[in-house]
Amino acid sequence: MSGTETTLQPVPPLDDVLADIRSTAREQLAGAFQLHVERVQEELHRGWADHIERVVEDRFGDLLRRAQEQLERALTTRVDQEVAARLQGERETARRQRSEDFNRSARRLVQSGSVQEWSRALLDATRELCFRAALFSVAGDRLRCEGVRAPEEQPVDLQTGVEFATVSAPAFAAAIDGKETLVAVRSVGELGETLGRALPANNEGKAFLFPLIGRQKIVAVLYAEAGDEPVDVNGLELITALAAKALEALVQEKRPAGLVSLSPSEDAKPAAAPVALSKDEQDLHSRAQRFARVQVAEMRLYKSGAVKAGRAESRLYDALRQDIDSGREAFYRQFIASSPSMVDYFHLELVRTLANEDPSLLGPDYPGPLV
Repeated sequence: MSGTETTLQPVPPLDDVLADIRSTAREQLAGAFQLHVERVQEELHRGWADHIERVVEDRFGDLLRRAQEQLERALTTRVDQEVAARLQGERETARRQRSEDFNRSARRLVQSGSVQEWSRALLDATRELCFRAALFSVAGDRLRCEGVRAPEEQPVDLQTGVEFATVSAPAFAAAIDGKETLVAVRSVGELGETLGRALPANNEGKAFLFPLIGRQKIVAVLYAEAGDEPVDVNGLELITALAAKALEALVQEKRPAGLVSLSPSEDAKPAAAPVALSKDEQDLHSRAQRFARVQVAEMRLYKSGAVKAGRAESRLYDALRQDIDSGREAFYRQFIASSPSMVDYFHLELVRTLANEDPSLLGPDYPGPLV
């Protein structure tokens, strides 16, 4: 043979070729299936997450809104309760403080040892009841300034001891004549030159005049006016009524010079202690009189409604049985049991002050004097 010789490679057996093709196809199919599975799983995963998110938004979103609303309502209720409790506490504190102030003022008035001390106690008692106050005694047809209480930033140019004619102050004259609380315009025409000129130039509005009555006679007039807060008319009427009785008792015990000349009628005087008493006995009688006045004054101050009803029905003892019995027992134990010369000043004070000199107002059940 000529030319280059060609070497023929042996041909693999057909079975081997087919086996190789099947193996390759199987591998490719497995890869394609695996790829398809992975893609399907990825889509399923993505779709499941989206589905879960929609479920959360649809289901839990509404639940969350309702929970927030309930929480807001609960918080609002809690805040309202706390505010109400705090306001209630503040009101109770204010009431307790007012009661303590009245009690302190009442004790200062009934325990005053002089007219000057009494005047200061009365003006101090008005501190929480009005912005500015002045006290004027009444002697015949004259008014005399006994003291002024005013804030430092708005003083009144009125000196203690200044006098003026009642007729020159129409509002004062009307209050004295009517024996009742009177509301007047703060002007020279109503209050008179002395007081009207003493007030600050911008002092406009209303003034309140509270007559102090002793033995159906006006012994003094309290002047009061408002500032940012209104005048507590009821409080001032109560404190002036108590002050009038305290002054009456004080003047009876020792008649100082100055404020008033308050002379009880002869038939209304409490029984006097025997002249032969020793100094200790006289002191005991004085303490007994003071005890009786304080006890009855406190009934009028703290049980004013019961006093009014008891007088109207002529059954004061029934209306104030606990207080009267307690006072009688204490008076007997402290004074009558230790002094054979003791007079039942407590009974006399009940008749004189509580029953307005009419023993029948005490009622048929009243047991009468202790001695």
